[in-house]
Amino acid sequence: MRNLIVTILLSAAIASGIGYSLGSKTSPSQVTTSDTAYDRIIKSGKIRCGYTLVAPSLTRDPNTGAFSGVSYEIMEKLGQDLGLVIEWAEETSFASMSEGLKTNRFDMVCTVVWSGTARGKASQFSRPLFYSAINAYGRTDDDRLASLPSFNSPDLTIAMIDGSTAAQIARDDTPQAKSYSLPDMTDFSQLMVAVTDKKADLTFSEEAQANVYLAKNPNSVKNLTPEKPVRLFANRFSMKMGEANLVAMIDNGIENLQNAGFIDAVLDKYAPLHAYHRVAKPYR
Repeated sequence: MRNLIVTILLSAAIASGIGYSLGSKTSPSQVTTSDTAYDRIIKSGKIRCGYTLVAPSLTRDPNTGAFSGVSYEIMEKLGQDLGLVIEWAEETSFASMSEGLKTNRFDMVCTVVWSGTARGKASQFSRPLFYSAINAYGRTDDDRLASLPSFNSPDLTIAMIDGSTAAQIARDDTPQAKSYSLPDMTDFSQLMVAVTDKKADLTFSEEAQANVYLAKNPNSVKNLTPEKPVRLFANRFSMKMGEANLVAMIDNGIENLQNAGFIDAVLDKYAPLHAYHRVAKPYR
């Protein structure tokens, strides 16, 4: 009799376990929550930023370590309005930023980047904050270069940084020209230095970056394509693929900063002479 009771109880326990497993494949302790950047941000109250140091978008004082620039002021204001701390967590590069997002080394890239077509395979982007004209720059005393078609010559050398937009433009538009390549993470001012020092004949650069260099080195280089820029790119913040909630949150904040005139004021401060092209107001 005793063995019969034990058998009945054991059978009931097994049946109960089978019923639970059929109703739910995992126990409550095994249920995992999503681990998106948006979830991490909301839980921690901070945005961990990857960044690149490119003046005037973002600079860092070598003595104090303090950041400044267009991207810095916009991102800090977004954090303030969202009630989130902005942590400038890791310096990255344009060539490696997508991998940093993919491996969750940071939540978003908080230095604005150009949303070129190829980058859209690996990252999502915010709405445009402003636009950059990309021009060709050569030495002021070099009269050989007149327009983009003349740059595509084996007699010319173009300075570029590995993985940069300048390198892509050179490959697409001037395949016959020689390359003077600098490694990833090289400061963009070195492109202008290469031209000035006659290591290269020209380079492709954002107008705002060129203006920063010209302010310190007047009459060293000249804009070869002032009337018709080589490219026009939207400047956006970059996020990991699949981060729809984070993109929506950042987009909403950017729109409000644009409508309030904050972004225009920041651009006036860091990039005068219309070096950046503004986003048109939707009600005009």
